Amino acid sequence: MAEGEETRTHVPATARIRVQEGALAGHVFADVPLPAVVGRSKQATVQLEADSTISRRHVLLALRGGRLAVQDLSTNGTRVGPDLLVPGQTVMVADQTPIWLGQKTMITVEVHWEQTTETAALIAMRTLGAAEVTVNGGLVPGTAWQTRKAIVLLAWLALHPGAHDPQRLCEAVWPESEGGTRATLHSTVSRIRKAMKTTDPFVLSGTLYSLMAVSIDAAEFEARCRGRRWEEAVALYGGPFLLGHAEEWVELHRTRLQRLYLEALEALSGQREKERRWDDAIRYYERMLACDACWEAAHVGLIRCLAATGQREAAVRQYQECSRLLKKHLDLPPGEELLALYCKLRSP
Repeated sequence: MAEGEETRTHVPATARIRVQEGALAGHVFADVPLPAVVGRSKQATVQLEADSTISRRHVLLALRGGRLAVQDLSTNGTRVGPDLLVPGQTVMVADQTPIWLGQKTMITVEVHWEQTTETAALIAMRTLGAAEVTVNGGLVPGTAWQTRKAIVLLAWLALHPGAHDPQRLCEAVWPESEGGTRATLHSTVSRIRKAMKTTDPFVLSGTLYSLMAVSIDAAEFEARCRGRRWEEAVALYGGPFLLGHAEEWVELHRTRLQRLYLEALEALSGQREKERRWDDAIRYYERMLACDACWEAAHVGLIRCLAATGQREAAVRQYQECSRLLKKHLDLPPGEELLALYCKLRSP
């Protein structure tokens, strides 16, 4: 390993979960690796089987952009502070926020970061959805960057660990057609350093640029997808990559990540449908259609689930909406499977 290489790896984190109220009140689960599922199931990362009001897989705890995210997976309800979550909803929470599982159990979570050196700063980037950067847990204000190019440069370096020649770096991030020059690079680096104040994220080796340790949600999302850990991947996906940025490499990366997201949703919706967990399946099919309204297979799956739960009129309306979208955007009629499903719905 080259000198300084360890500073370019992702910084891992664990959670300390304390049961504050309920049958296991006072019990602490220490050094829980994130992401983690909390529930009654023996397959849950943290098992709370003593409370029958907790679902088998109740909540997913994950990191998103350096902060703790809580996703409701339950059928029995989850409250974060005073707020009752909608099934499938993900919220960002601070350490020690009360999280109620079911009717009797309340837990709090504290995230612990493992740093590679005593003096290393923890930098985390959220790029899936609204972009933001935190340093040691503190949010860098959006106004501090002074230029939109700052986030783009940081994201590219975080996704491409290693030392980079300034000219090649500039060409990769901002081709000449997008105003990429060494002067652009140097001014952007200067503004990043100014925005991050006492923390210099850059590691210089001669004239080569690299970053110190940076946790970036896009890389974590891809890792979950590679491991086919679909539920965790979907929890990490907060929206399109670097939304609002139009650099060529950004748009290509955004398309690839969205394709992985849809692959994860497709796997989860099919799995939940087979398990007859209709509400979960419906939610995943709807999320697929929110990304691609003309995905006929997703419409078919959603219609099947609506019909299976006795929502025949809603299923018919979904067929009509699918037919309209296919005609409007693709000039195509409904496919054979969709037509057969519609006929079945209309039969007495």
